[in-house]
Amino acid sequence: MLRGLEGPNHSYHVPSQVLNALERFAAVVEAAPAWQSHVPEGGFIAALRRIENELAENPKTVDLKIDGLDISITLGKYDIQNIATSNANYRGAPDAWARMITAMLKGDFTEAAKRSYRLRRGGFTIWPMTMMMDCASGVSEERLKKIKTDPAQYLLNINQFYFAFCDIWDAPDLGQGFRKNVVSDTSVLFFHGLWDKSTPVENAREIIKGFKNGWLVEVDHASHSVTRQLYQHWPPMRTTVRNFFYGREIAIPKKITLPLPEFKGPKK
Repeated sequence: MLRGLEGPNHSYHVPSQVLNALERFAAVVEAAPAWQSHVPEGGFIAALRRIENELAENPKTVDLKIDGLDISITLGKYDIQNIATSNANYRGAPDAWARMITAMLKGDFTEAAKRSYRLRRGGFTIWPMTMMMDCASGVSEERLKKIKTDPAQYLLNINQFYFAFCDIWDAPDLGQGFRKNVVSDTSVLFFHGLWDKSTPVENAREIIKGFKNGWLVEVDHASHSVTRQLYQHWPPMRTTVRNFFYGREIAIPKKITLPLPEFKGPKK
């Protein structure tokens, strides 16, 4: 049983696929009663574009007191892209992203600066292994061309780490053979959240083609931690998984829709 799938050729993300997940989440927020009178003009994705354009021209410096330190963070366009595509806890804190967008539209970049600070500090603790793995995995010429011509590249330039740093890490390229889709007759149960920005569902739709005994279940209103969310919010999960591992006949739905998390709207 696997979740949050990334195949051998998926280390470099296609921006529009990540944007698809973000748009699905944004649409749900915009439809939530608590947000009905607070949706930015054109919706949250359009607002994100306006904010990025503003910061590209005029970066914002924010003074913070955080972790016992007095620091200044200068936010640019890339910081907002990084925050937008980070694996946010959409079910545990469903309003957080929308609140941050609306705050920035009003000129308050405090929360964005706090998130950027956490992402910058966290990155250095995981990069050595992450960068060696991802740089060695590389990307096929076909996928690279798709990424560089992707219309969402301007809004979500999410691969620049690799473009900037892979030459420095000098990881051995595992080659085109490594990046081919895995083919197996092993029985595998795949779960993938439709709000997953870390590993978009398009990955799973490509991977499943190589598994003749594979089942892909797409889960709406679920993010990267989809199996945990299924155990919490979909009662048949335990029985389904148990029967699958025992090799029993099971009816596996192609799509599961979890109940929506509670949206409370902007802070009062």
